[in-house]
Parts: sequence; structure tokens; C-alpha cells
Amino acid sequence: AVEQGHPRPSSLRTLAGFSMGGYGAADIALHHPQVFGSVVCLEGYFHVDDPSHVLGRTTTALAAHTPTAELAALGNRPMFLADYANDTEPVVAGESQRMASLLAQRKAIYQLVTVPGAGHGLAPLPGLWPDIERYLARTAWRQ
Repeated sequence: AVEQGHPRPSSLRTLAGFSMGGYGAADIALHHPQVFGSVVCLEGYFHVDDPSHVLGRTTTALAAHTPTAELAALGNRPMFLADYANDTEPVVAGESQRMASLLAQRKAIYQLVTVPGAGHGLAPLPGLWPDIERYLARTAWRQ
């Protein structure tokens, strides 16, 4: 709808999300590398949290939706991660740091920004938009 008759290359498309949406952004973007060139996860988590079994009940089905298991699909696409230094949401706490460690091991292109403080919410995140824009502008040419 945004691009209408002028489709952009995937390197100019970013999928972003907050918390569960951060998980969703990573999962969807890693499944569709031809569509999304980068991922922004704000206080996201990177493991399956599916008590209702919407994604399936088998280990194979769940692994297919676990972003850490899909990192090979990331290729050279950048990932921006942001999190509170002391996130208070147990499902999310430490997840961005864990993902950054896995990305570093793969020598992937990423940036982790840790916001001072504790909590789990959107309050400090609007201030990150300039950082996100600079990061994506700097990394888009690598694709």
C-alpha cells in the first residue's frame, strides 16, 4: 500500500516490533528475506512463547518459528536490538543481550542499544528513532 506501483528493494524495507512484536518481526523477516532487508526488535524476545500451540505442537513446528534457530537466514541483513538495562518482564529479560551474543558469534551486522533503567514499556523508545534511522541508513548499502 505504501509503495503502490513503485516497489522498493528489500534492502530498503525494515520490519520492526516491540516485545512480542519484536519476536514476530524477527520471525517474519527471517522467513521472508526476499521481502525484508532489516529487522528492528525493541525489547523483543527470541524464543517461542506459545502456550496455546498456535504455531504447532511438535518440536519441528516450534523450531521453525524460533528466531535463534533461523539465524542462517539473516545473511548480511542488519538487526537493531534495543532493551532496558534491567528489563522486568521475565519472558524478555536478557533476550536482546542473548541475541546480540549469537549475532556476534555469526559475525552478523547488528547493533544493541541498552536503555538505562528498569521496566518494560515504550516510554524510552521514541528517543531511539534517530539511532535506528542512522543505523539502518549506514547498513542498507551492505545488502
